[in-house]
Amino acid sequence: FLFLFIRGALGVTELQPDNIEIKATVTRGMIIDAGSGGSRLHVYHWQPRIFSTIPPDLSFPTTDEQWTVRMAPGIAEYMNNPEDVKKQLAPLIDFATRTLVGLEESFEYFPIFFKATGGMRELNLKQREEIMGWVRYYLSDKSFCPFYFHDDFAR
Repeated sequence: FLFLFIRGALGVTELQPDNIEIKATVTRGMIIDAGSGGSRLHVYHWQPRIFSTIPPDLSFPTTDEQWTVRMAPGIAEYMNNPEDVKKQLAPLIDFATRTLVGLEESFEYFPIFFKATGGMRELNLKQREEIMGWVRYYLSDKSFCPFYFHDDFAR
């Protein structure tokens, strides 16, 4: 309740469905940065978000330089075969699971986000929606991606 109250009091308007809940004790998360030249996965960690003061102390997530090399091509290149975007996502997910080895029991709580830029802007709406639909499908498939994902995490 406290988070929602502060969020409302500060006037933050980011849309987030009610069923998205990243637990305050979660200390890891990932972002796939899908640029025009390729995609890269970053693994972040932070202190648990359990605060004793209002407002809470300011803190920033860190990476310890845990990210992949850029996986080429950019996802826009999958416009003719969007289901093949799995070929690019698989090594990124594998990297995350190897990097977070020993924390497997918490994977289902670690959020993974997918942010597409660059080349995706050049595609028409139908092509973008098709590729993003497959990205959401694969990241939602627990046998493929063991991390916490909600469709709104991919944009």
